[in-house]
Amino acid sequence: MRKLNATQCKTVTKPGFYRADDTLYLYVKPTGRKSWVQRIVVDGRRVNLGLGPYPVVTVAEARDQALDNRRLVRKGKHPLVEKRKTQMPIFRSAAVSTYESLKPTWKSRHTEKMWLQPIEKYVYPQIGNLPVDRINEDHLLEILKPIWTEKPETGRRVRRRIRAILDWCRDHRYVQQNVAENRFKTALPAMPKVQENYRALDYREMHEAVKSI
Repeated sequence: MRKLNATQCKTVTKPGFYRADDTLYLYVKPTGRKSWVQRIVVDGRRVNLGLGPYPVVTVAEARDQALDNRRLVRKGKHPLVEKRKTQMPIFRSAAVSTYESLKPTWKSRHTEKMWLQPIEKYVYPQIGNLPVDRINEDHLLEILKPIWTEKPETGRRVRRRIRAILDWCRDHRYVQQNVAENRFKTALPAMPKVQENYRALDYREMHEAVKSI
């Protein structure tokens, strides 16, 4: 199959995929817009990698990027993972992105208002500016130990928030493992038992209860 040259990239208009190099195709959309797509096998699975719009990305630039990706695959690496390593967010940015992704699911304005507060108070001072792929269990223990028994509900809330944020990072392939999933059974002291609530008073008992108080 002949490869597209620079002139043909300009003139082709029929929607479809046109081969420009090994694994590299110019994709013409039904709208007429064009973009570069690399069809490549990674870890035994065929994936399509977007390499940018044409003509912002020239045919020469697209070929160079496609070649770099093939070299990465030959070394056993995933091009998307390697690309994201160069764009690794810090924890603070990942927290805001997680917040924005979850916000449409919340029915309560209170949840929306309060979700980031414990993170801002207890987590940002420790790891807010740390790239998410460098966060480890020691960082989490350093955050949780001071509040785990003194403020158990806050401790639970902070841990849940961190776990949600690192889940977002894992879903976007910034990290391979969510270190907050560890239950830290031996590293953290046992939380105090939650005291059971007293039974609700019958309205007929209110008068005597108020007198006793």
